[in-house]
Amino acid sequence: MIIPRQLLFTALTCATVLGGEKEEAIRPGSIRPEELREYATLDPNRKKLIDAALDLAAGEQWLTYTYGSAEPSNGGLDCSGSMYYLMQQVKIDPPRTSRDQCEWVKDANKFTEVPSTATSLDDPAFDKLTPGDLLFWSGTTGGDEGTVSHVQMFLGHEKSDGLAVMVGASDGRSYRGKRRDGYGVFDFKLPVAGSKAHFLGYGPPATLALARPPVLAKNDGRVQAKPDETKVEKPARVEAYQKNSATQAKKNGPPAEEEKDRPAVKKKPKPAADADEDRPVVKKKPKPATDEDEDRPAVKKKPKPATDEDEDRPVVKKKPKADSGETPVRKKKRS
Repeated sequence: MIIPRQLLFTALTCATVLGGEKEEAIRPGSIRPEELREYATLDPNRKKLIDAALDLAAGEQWLTYTYGSAEPSNGGLDCSGSMYYLMQQVKIDPPRTSRDQCEWVKDANKFTEVPSTATSLDDPAFDKLTPGDLLFWSGTTGGDEGTVSHVQMFLGHEKSDGLAVMVGASDGRSYRGKRRDGYGVFDFKLPVAGSKAHFLGYGPPATLALARPPVLAKNDGRVQAKPDETKVEKPARVEAYQKNSATQAKKNGPPAEEEKDRPAVKKKPKPAADADEDRPVVKKKPKPATDEDEDRPAVKKKPKPATDEDEDRPVVKKKPKADSGETPVRKKKRS
């Protein structure tokens, strides 16, 4: 009887013996985007990446952990192969291995290193962590401590209990307290003390635009409301005009109605300074005649010559005006 290679590999890597009993392999978790607390606040590029990751996890086919595979049609994926496949779906072209993917992020200056002293996700080193970021570990396969050996993708926090979750392919990580195998959703936890594995850091795909992490409320974990986007800001020149108007109003005083009721204030005459009282009155001297004025002969204006019309015009004598209220005396003509 020939056992298919894929079935044999799954049985060897996913089954463990505890107390003489075999533990059946369990498929990783699957959730919807709207079940993630931060999803609604993400930019479109990150949403596309999260959507592609969760759609693959929710597919009908159980994709087991398959070393060296980056194609779901092979029946499974390995950790870096799953990241490679997901980023290809959103037009991102990353390197193939987890080590090269980490260097790819570092070369773009988008890698955030997490110190070994960090023991929980509440450490300040995780303040920039955003859904869609790649997570990198070393020592998961027994190699060198600083050599990258594992990669997953951060999804955010589930609304139901606030636990941090990630997506990728693994043959030993857990979800909801149970060990899982294959591609899907896992709990995001840091290595326990004394483990050979070490969490190195995180960062977005090199060609994915950086986004500010969403601000979460401390009490109930809900995303804080965004500022009112419907509020229209006033143009700068309108604000400057209103500011100048208010300043001018302060200088001019209250409106005219208030000025009617205000008592008139008489200004006191300004007292003369002591210097003004002692100062003598200075009279302007007449301008002396110059030598040119003395020698200049007086110029008499010539009378205006009479025109031809004036010579032919008869002289008109004005009649004396009669006094008001009296009858003028008429002179008798001599015979």
